[in-house]
Amino acid sequence: MRNRSYGFPIFFLFCLSTVSSLNQQDRYFESLIDYLYDHYPDFISRLIKYNATKFGKEINLVGSKTFRNDYVMEFNYTDGYSVYVSNGFQHDMKNGYLTSSQTASNTMYKCETAIRYCTGNPAYCRYHEGDKNTNLIVVAGHDGPLRPKSIPNRGAGCLSKNGTCIYRHNCEDKEKGIFRDIATCKVKDEDDVETTDIAVYIAEALGKLTGKRPHVIISRIHRKKLDINREISMGTFHVDEAVQAYNDVHGFIQQAKDSIKGDWGLLLDIHGNNLPEKWTMLGYGVLKYQFDQGFFTSNDSTIKNLADHVDVDIINLLRGKNSLGHLMEEKGIKVIPSPRNPAPENKNYLTGGYITKTHGSKAGGKIDAIQIEIPVNDRDTKAQAERYLDDMSASIVEFISMNYDRKGARGKKDKAKKHKKIKKD
Repeated sequence: MRNRSYGFPIFFLFCLSTVSSLNQQDRYFESLIDYLYDHYPDFISRLIKYNATKFGKEINLVGSKTFRNDYVMEFNYTDGYSVYVSNGFQHDMKNGYLTSSQTASNTMYKCETAIRYCTGNPAYCRYHEGDKNTNLIVVAGHDGPLRPKSIPNRGAGCLSKNGTCIYRHNCEDKEKGIFRDIATCKVKDEDDVETTDIAVYIAEALGKLTGKRPHVIISRIHRKKLDINREISMGTFHVDEAVQAYNDVHGFIQQAKDSIKGDWGLLLDIHGNNLPEKWTMLGYGVLKYQFDQGFFTSNDSTIKNLADHVDVDIINLLRGKNSLGHLMEEKGIKVIPSPRNPAPENKNYLTGGYITKTHGSKAGGKIDAIQIEIPVNDRDTKAQAERYLDDMSASIVEFISMNYDRKGARGKKDKAKKHKKIKKD
């Protein structure tokens, strides 16, 4: 993918065709964008200007206050042709039709589904929009294949005099005694192999089971260059190109959250690991020592919204009969936390990172979040991986049915249940 600039920020958005799977769609649209970049470098900007004139709306594409975050939308003609417009026209769409009297002879259908791409370089991330009535978001951020030379590898940061880490490539200042510190300020840069494909598989399985296609957000830059599951300083080392992609991914997540209707939503952040325990880890924001000691409340959890609005104790939601871990255990999956593995004790456990803690309800709002760490041993063969992922997807749907959809389970927000400290059972 070539990184060309048109002088203004732009989101690429394409309607999904009849291509059968997300992976096939990805390849198709990547080749389409690449072709446009190579053969028609001014194609998108010309189309936006054309539509701005055609529909009688002036859009200042450079530095516009009104539409400074313009992105391109594709609408399909009934005869099979497509046209691109900026999001400034989205508000004209009513019930799937453009109702402006100026376009009586050019009726266009609104996209039912779409893929949005990163600003700057569209190859860096993508957002597959879900159905309007879905409550689910699936994120994959640590399996990016792209290693652009324009973004230096993240390494170790520098340790400041006050003991904090400075994450910049030029952070050393010998005169002030500030040096790069590999022991204290090292960053993780290993990729979570195959987790993009896993996330797509889970999303498609959930779509089939619920009848509602989830939102899917994918970061495609390698973790050596960018880590969207860390705060922005550690994740980007303040490299402008990485910062832009980082903000795009988190902007897509927020956009997906904002589109969810009703009083709940669930974000699933998909990761992989090769730790010796070989168990699936469900991260809820509760720290390892809290599970070990048994002292935590709903306020500690990234599924706080559910815990505060359902008549089930937080301990039951995280590792009891109402937990996702319990439902996965019943299908033969080794998982933590769960009734059989209620606490990690002296073993490895990943509690969840920046995405779940920032976008989950621990930070406020109605969207709960769970980080799912998938061990490599459960995907040794294609058949084994598919069976494991099918069982996991079924468990997620059962977890939703048991807790979110259970009749009479959810109460009014002004009567949210307050949980006391819960001791280890």
